[in-house]
This record gives sequence, C-alpha cells and structure tokens, in this order.
Amino acid sequence: MKSKGGGKGKGIAFELEICRRLTKWVTGSERPEVFWRTSLSGGTGIQLRRRGVETKMDGDIMSIDEKGEFFTSKYYIECRSYKDLRFEDLLKEQGLLDDWLRVDVEKVPPGKEFFLIFKKNRSPVYALLPLSDFVKKYDKHFFIFDKKWMICLLEDLLSDSNFHRYLDVAEVQSVKEISS
Repeated sequence: MKSKGGGKGKGIAFELEICRRLTKWVTGSERPEVFWRTSLSGGTGIQLRRRGVETKMDGDIMSIDEKGEFFTSKYYIECRSYKDLRFEDLLKEQGLLDDWLRVDVEKVPPGKEFFLIFKKNRSPVYALLPLSDFVKKYDKHFFIFDKKWMICLLEDLLSDSNFHRYLDVAEVQSVKEISS
C-alpha cells in the first residue's frame, strides 16, 4: 500500500464531500450545511477536552445544526482518503485497520463510538463502525473485521432503514470497550 496521495488539500476536499453527503442524507439537500469540518481535524476539540472544556468539535466532522446532532452525538467521525488502498492491506494482521484503530480510538471521547469513512481514488466510499444489533437486520453486503467492526459501503449504510431505526434507539457503548 502506498502513502496518501494529494496531501492535505485532498483530505480537506474529501471531508467536505462527506459533509455534503451527510447533509443531503439528513435534509435531502446539500445546502444549507448541517455538517462541517472541525477545526484542525478535531485537534482543537482534543486540546479543549484536555483542559476540561466541553466541546462538540470531535473528529474530522461535526454537526453545525441541531438536525445533525443525533448522528454526531453518537459517533466520532474520522475521514481517510488514499491514492492507493487495497483491501488486503486493511485486513492483514498489523495492517492499516489496526493502525487506524490504535491511533484514532484513543481520541474518542466517552459516550461516543468510532465511525471511520474512507476511500481510495475513483472507488466507492466505505464506512467502518462497531458491530451493533442493527447488523442482524442489515441486508446489504458488509465485512466483519476482528469480530468487533463492520465495513460496508457508506451509501448502503445511509440508505438502510434499520440503521435509521438503530440511530433513534441505540445506547452508545464505549468504543474503547469494543476495541479491547
């Protein structure tokens, strides 16, 4: 697997694309925005929490409208975009997923679950999230990783009515408990 391609600008563009997709998912339109990039990709939120300040600036994407808080109050959203990414690099022992989970899960505040959105150039966008009860009714294709995580197409997940119902009733389990 090669390193990220396109650098910081490509990552920002991908985060903005995901903000538009999530906004359209929630409202049916890309504007006005419901989701937006967090300051310093969540770095400001991490610093504020270290000082004991409550903040909604978690991960790469936050809700800037109350319409999106049902989602960002449950999930810590991270985005990754790669020039070249092979599934075998994700799934092998000590592979990219292990790296993501080791580094990113530590940033997740209590009461939220880790939600990773990733892609490679000219390919579909995928989501990685903890296995949950809604998976029993999920009728789209997905992979299970390490018996704790599922990987699926983001568009399939966002269009699934069982996922919508899950978001309304799910109790959030600490992602650190899931990943240990």
